[in-house]
Amino acid sequence: MSHYICDAIDDFTRDVEQGNLNRRGWVLQERALSRRTIYFAENQTYWECGEGVRCETLTMMNNKKASFLGDSDFPNSIESSVKGTKILLFQNLYEKYAAMELSFMKDRPMAIRGLEKRLVRTFKTKGGFGMFECYMHRCLLWKRASWSLSPIKTFGEESTPSWSWMAYAGGIRFMDIPFGDMSWADDIYSPWHHDAIADDHAESCEQKVRQPSAIQAPAWELANSFAPENLFLDDRSRSLPQSLRYIVVGTEKSKRPGSNYHRVYVLIVASVSGHGERAYQRVGVGILAEPLICKSKVPAMIRLT
Repeated sequence: MSHYICDAIDDFTRDVEQGNLNRRGWVLQERALSRRTIYFAENQTYWECGEGVRCETLTMMNNKKASFLGDSDFPNSIESSVKGTKILLFQNLYEKYAAMELSFMKDRPMAIRGLEKRLVRTFKTKGGFGMFECYMHRCLLWKRASWSLSPIKTFGEESTPSWSWMAYAGGIRFMDIPFGDMSWADDIYSPWHHDAIADDHAESCEQKVRQPSAIQAPAWELANSFAPENLFLDDRSRSLPQSLRYIVVGTEKSKRPGSNYHRVYVLIVASVSGHGERAYQRVGVGILAEPLICKSKVPAMIRLT
């Protein structure tokens, strides 16, 4: 029997995942859409395909999140995955992309559009700008990963809606929401709610991605004026009006230990001057105690642009 001994130099995370090349926004799409990839790193060469990662040291690596990007038939391999796995995979993909660098920040929606179109088809849904209609509620509940996000001033001929993290420069994280313990709001209507487009009509779906409409939802006031905890503003340098409103996206079914109330996950929104009294923009996200929502007043039905 033959034995082979070599130094432990296998570190795909350091050499590839955290390498300079994989910090660039456009590279993520190229990596995912390539059937096979060879990486020439400082210490060795790595081979990546749908079966995993192979090293020059004959080591075989297999990581679920890395395999998702290395899939030779991206992203069709996740069709057999359970719902929770699908959600975690696309959330990880978006979190990774949001932290990457772009020479021109206006490219933020475009540099991942090819991947997004494939995911829309695989999920058999409609979507765009970081949202899939079938997972709409979870897609809306993202927050800044660092001190603050900076709004991107221009996107050329198209506009990016405020409910999308693609409208900002900076890293994001999706909120850690329990699976199976949420009651999602049934009065939030996605930009594609009234679409008559067939799910498998790729060209029409792409057109809708380029021209998103507003989300329609009831926006509540708070029952008292003090500032609750667990609110995360997107742009901390922005001056906000006192009269913010809150869209309830979901409510936890179970009460927290030692608590007599349910928690609700909300979008924080502010009115947009000059766009009509029903026009609002997202300014943050948060978690509130349900009694803080003022149920004695009728909420305003708004357009979240």
